[in-house]
Order: sequence, then C-alpha cells, then structure tokens
Amino acid sequence: MKAGLGIEKVDELVAGGPVKLILARCQQRRLMSKYHVVFHIDEGAVARANMVLHNIQNLMDDLGQENVEVALVANGEGVMALLQSPNVQKGQIQKLAERGVQFLACRNSLRFLGLDEADLLEPVDVVPAGVTELTKRQADGWAYIRP
Repeated sequence: MKAGLGIEKVDELVAGGPVKLILARCQQRRLMSKYHVVFHIDEGAVARANMVLHNIQNLMDDLGQENVEVALVANGEGVMALLQSPNVQKGQIQKLAERGVQFLACRNSLRFLGLDEADLLEPVDVVPAGVTELTKRQADGWAYIRP
C-alpha cells in the first residue's frame, strides 16, 4: 500500500507556513470588492506622463472601471504633469478623473519647485508628502506601479 498524504500531514501544512499564507491571501482577495492600484510618477518628461496615463487607461479598460480603484501620486518633477498650463494631457487627465482616478500631488515637491496648489488642474488633490502617500497605500494592500 502506498503511503499517501495523511490528514495529519495536511493539518500540519495548513497550520503554518506558506499554505496558511496562500489561503489567507485568497480569502482576502475574495473579500475585496475591487483591485487597488497606485501609480507613481516622479519625472517631468511629457513622454513619461503619457506612458503613465495610457497605462492607467489600459488597466481600467482591461479590468473594468467598476472593478478597480486607481490613484496617481506625483512627486518630484512628476507634479509638472498635473499643472494647468502647459499641459498637453489635460483632456486625458480630466477623462480619467471622470472615471474615478484620483490625482494626488506632493505638497513638498510643489514647494520645492516654487509652484502653488492653484497651479494644478481641477481634479488634483494635494497630499503633504508623496512618499508618505505611497507608503500608506502600499501598507493598505494597494499594488504599486511605476511605469
């Protein structure tokens, strides 16, 4: 008779270690109503901003906007992508905001660059520190993407 994996061995595997972690993560995913994704931009290049905005749009199109909560945190020169003028992405940012994307600019970066909150596009909110916002969201289980 071949020795199988007895119930005692299964109980031992589930009681601790990776199996328990996997089961907990599966349960957590079932309880979550949406995916949560935070995008990060810290460069002022227009090409980088275009890439980030297209990545957000593609993610929402793929998962369905009702299934994902998205935030974009801009710090450093990345806040330049969220300025009123000049801004070639203004229309795309507005459309994404209408789909529920949160746009967050770092107050420390604005101050360092000599910018004011009034310089930002309408849908942009300001957080005290971009790195703190990224840390909090990741600690809360948000997926982090820096294209």
